[in-house]
Amino acid sequence: LLDAIVDCLRKEKRTLANCAATMRPWLYRARRHLFDNISIKHAHAFFAFLHAAPPSVAGNIKFLTLRLHEDHCLDLRVLVPALAKMPALDQLWIRHASSMAIPDAALASLPCIAQLAILVIDRSTSSAVELATLVALFPGVSDLYIEADCAFTGAATDALQEGLRAALEGAVRIRVVGE
Repeated sequence: LLDAIVDCLRKEKRTLANCAATMRPWLYRARRHLFDNISIKHAHAFFAFLHAAPPSVAGNIKFLTLRLHEDHCLDLRVLVPALAKMPALDQLWIRHASSMAIPDAALASLPCIAQLAILVIDRSTSSAVELATLVALFPGVSDLYIEADCAFTGAATDALQEGLRAALEGAVRIRVVGE
């Protein structure tokens, strides 16, 4: 009965926080809703929080938006291990990344994030190779959304889509949104 009450409050974040602080039995159920949809502006601060937080916090994140500062290089050596701590993660939005850096030597050591189903790249600039590398780290992705305001170096959008389709053997639906 208590779980049903907490579930009814899933959109009331302040009330959920109060419930979590009031009774320990409500804490675990409230966390499920408090941390299911996270939007991050400072990636390094979030990764530090995630490192220190109990596993039950990261285990409840289903939808993550990384809103990076303009011209921010997204270091996949930091991002991917952090995402591996989020077993419920289903959707990832990356906004304003100027590049997605990963040295070839580090690629083999990164874990694959199999559960991620939807990947959205928005207002970002990177190479087609970086995008293909990023998608390869998420073998469960079924939908890749590339916002039209992205700029990919080394390939036009049509060529990028065709190259990714060929590389991923049709396993991923690729949509360019906003054209």
